[in-house]
Amino acid sequence: MKTRILSLILLAAMLFSLAACSGGTNKPADTAKPAESSTAPTADTEPAAPKWKENEVADVENPPTFDGRSLGIIAQHSTPGEYSTFLGDEEAESIIGMETYSRDTYLMDTLDITFHSTSFYYEELCQGTEALLMAGDFSFDFAYWNTFRLFKGGLWGLLSDLNELPYVDTSKAYWATQTQQTLSIAGHQFMAISDFTPGRYASCECIVFNMDVLDAYNLDNPFDLVASGDWTFDTFITMANTVHNDLNGDGVFDPMEDVFGFYIPDDQNTIVRFYSATGSTIMTFDDEGLPKFQLSGNMLFNDVWEWCAKNLRDSNNVVMRGVEEDPFMKDQVLFAQYSFAMLNNLREMEADFGILPSPKWNKDQTEYYTTGGVNVNPIGPLFYSEVPEAVGAVLELGSAYGYQNIIPIYFDNDLKKKIARNPESSEMIQLILDSAVYDMARLGFWYETYEVYRTGFNDSKSLSSLLASREKSINNKISDAVEDMLDELRFRQ
Repeated sequence: MKTRILSLILLAAMLFSLAACSGGTNKPADTAKPAESSTAPTADTEPAAPKWKENEVADVENPPTFDGRSLGIIAQHSTPGEYSTFLGDEEAESIIGMETYSRDTYLMDTLDITFHSTSFYYEELCQGTEALLMAGDFSFDFAYWNTFRLFKGGLWGLLSDLNELPYVDTSKAYWATQTQQTLSIAGHQFMAISDFTPGRYASCECIVFNMDVLDAYNLDNPFDLVASGDWTFDTFITMANTVHNDLNGDGVFDPMEDVFGFYIPDDQNTIVRFYSATGSTIMTFDDEGLPKFQLSGNMLFNDVWEWCAKNLRDSNNVVMRGVEEDPFMKDQVLFAQYSFAMLNNLREMEADFGILPSPKWNKDQTEYYTTGGVNVNPIGPLFYSEVPEAVGAVLELGSAYGYQNIIPIYFDNDLKKKIARNPESSEMIQLILDSAVYDMARLGFWYETYEVYRTGFNDSKSLSSLLASREKSINNKISDAVEDMLDELRFRQ
């Protein structure tokens, strides 16, 4: 078995080097609808577990023990203060960090195990993992990378099917159930996102607005617009276009000096963000559960592309690229788009701000949706683990522990106490987190697809010509990658 893996790695190493190791339906997706019940704590409670569903506990009766066995984790480098950290730190100062360490202590005591971890920085992750395996070091049981890097691990034949792993039940609330469709391949779950850490929540995106700028221009309260269902693409851009002021009087728009409507700190995913707001995904699936990149003839995607081109890319009142200083922090912009993790940067901001979901495409759309899981780290069990029972027990018990203990603290302390400055924003946070849309095109096949909706869009290329030249080759690459995954799975069965 290990010989076959090594031979695959030799071939895959070339593919990884080429990838440089970096980083739709026409109607709202059913899998992205908000949960039936809201479980978030209220804004004025102390950090404590809210009323979670009573049956959402790990069904691991009489947990097995493993005689002090050490389980290995190959991880992306992160610090204990980051939401993506897999292992806790005994010296952690944050509440989240301390509770994460308590999770690990609970797992070690309950299962009689220990952990060892090797981490690599982003640019060294693939080469470092390859070096370990080529040296015959198979002492690792988990891969804990961000989604598109972990997906490449699947191409190596390193990942096993979570559906076949003992104890794991991805139908539970502490697993991101949307990913059962959007990160699965022909029914096989090579990776999944859970509440082991708060990463899937921290990576969700939102719109924020500056209350002082809003008042200065006498604009409608966006919270009321969300409640009435009038918070749409057109309402949002109309408000954004109302805000403009040439403060230095030079007649030239300058994002460092003037006041304007909308700021996107990172423009590489503009199209995907706004298309996700319709509840749709770029990657769709055929009847066999195989992913397909099919945007030609997708009128909704075309309409969103044209709307973004007109109102965002070609607008003098929108900044979609990096600037020296964040203009939202300087009270120079009405709206900005951030992930929840990035909202920590706004804690020193003097002006009050509100948190909103992404706008709806139009009033006919019944729900609000947001982009989820951008830099989240899913958990992938490794094929060559000699203790799959321990791996399954750790994932299930650890995810359930996070659901009951870590996530409530994240909701109350990190989001609603440290970030949200008003009760309305606290309510919006729950709405946003419950309506995340996970898209395999962004989380798994980023390398294969980004040229269309990133480079092509930013370079003002025609969508139809891009699709005519790229869609077939992209689907061929996806098909080849999926076949490699499934071939390895069949070989091991």
